[in-house]
Amino acid sequence: MDSIVYISIFASIIFGIVESLNFLIIEKVTKDELKKDIKLEADMLALIRASITGITSIIIAVYLERYIESNYKTNRTPFIRVLGIIIGTILVIALFKLYTRLHIAYKKLQKEHTELKEKLNN
Repeated sequence: MDSIVYISIFASIIFGIVESLNFLIIEKVTKDELKKDIKLEADMLALIRASITGITSIIIAVYLERYIESNYKTNRTPFIRVLGIIIGTILVIALFKLYTRLHIAYKKLQKEHTELKEKLNN
């Protein structure tokens, strides 16, 4: 494949990663806050969070695209954009699952360590 296609896919993957991370962060940060502050149904709150995610992702993506396109030649077809976004999203999901598993294992080890320490102290 041509390097232009690789750079284009890379740029789209970056957007997919930014979009997914934004969604996770905004979902985590605003979920409870919006419930407290804004009295709307869950569907409307989800729509607000999705809009915030889309807006911030587009702003970040525009700056990244400008940087990449000013330094490299790209071919931004819809297929390449979709492919990159899917790959970026899959990467974030895989990394998030890995993080979650490691975090659960760490908490389990921490609990076992505390229990063992208590047994030894008694």
